Amino acid sequence: MWKKEFASFEIVDHSSQLVMGQLNINALGIWNIATVYGGKDAQTRKSLWNKLEDYMSGDEPGIIGGDFNCILSKEDKRGGKRFHLSNGSKDMKKFMVNNDFHDIGFVGPSYTWCNNKKGNSRIWERLDKCLLNSTALHNIPMAMVCHLPIDASDHAPISINLVENQNQILGFLRFEDTWKSYPATWNIILKAWKKMDLGSSAEILQRKLKRSIKALYYWNKNKCKELNSLRDELKKDILLLQIEEASEGGLTVDKLTLLRNKVHDLNVTLIRLPTWWNQRSKIRWQQVGDINSNYFHQYALAKRNKNMIWEIKDESGTVVEYLE
Repeated sequence: MWKKEFASFEIVDHSSQLVMGQLNINALGIWNIATVYGGKDAQTRKSLWNKLEDYMSGDEPGIIGGDFNCILSKEDKRGGKRFHLSNGSKDMKKFMVNNDFHDIGFVGPSYTWCNNKKGNSRIWERLDKCLLNSTALHNIPMAMVCHLPIDASDHAPISINLVENQNQILGFLRFEDTWKSYPATWNIILKAWKKMDLGSSAEILQRKLKRSIKALYYWNKNKCKELNSLRDELKKDILLLQIEEASEGGLTVDKLTLLRNKVHDLNVTLIRLPTWWNQRSKIRWQQVGDINSNYFHQYALAKRNKNMIWEIKDESGTVVEYLE
């Protein structure tokens, strides 16, 4: 089934819930691959997470794809009972955080499974996903997951296009001070730091630092929203919930919990924002009262503006200006 001049695949292990193997792509090297058919209950899937954790703990790029029989958020479901964060969802999220795997999104229909019933009994869910670790994302930053049409089955097939961006030049990676406030960063650094390295003490330290900053960079890129956008989004959601509470005379238990969580997330975001601005301003003279002032923002934006190239002279001596 494989054209060996392009790639070869070797099965390493298998069980009722997954098939694991190594894909050797001539242009991209060796990749750890796992195809999943998760059990229907959280207890059964625990053995799946344990197997994957044992197999996917190395430095090689890794991809996990298939039917997880688990959804992670309300956006993964339409119809039926309201989504709640079950033990099964928590186990999957914990595996992804602890082992540096990311859901990179998709193109195509929003859901990959349908119960094929009619009317109010019809349910759609995104049970099929494709997860990549940071090493894989670094090697193929242009990877794209596609949801294909549901045809002969009640599941939609999914595909991933391993596009290597030959022209990409990754600049220097900068540690973001805000990362320290996320609990997940400690697990990411610990996982990267525990890996064995050979060489002198200086070489080992350099490799560990480089590996840690890359893991944090790709985690942030795939998991964290831009703070200013997140702040505005949370304010909008809180306002809508508070309007509903006032007009309806109260909220359901689930919506009240949601409101409290969003208020908490907003407060945390507002605390992180001054740290984000402070790092970009490169100044040390501001006092606490100056941190989030309009003047401070303008100073940081002015510094960014200085780094812009607004005009350039070509070989013929013509000056080309930047145009929106």
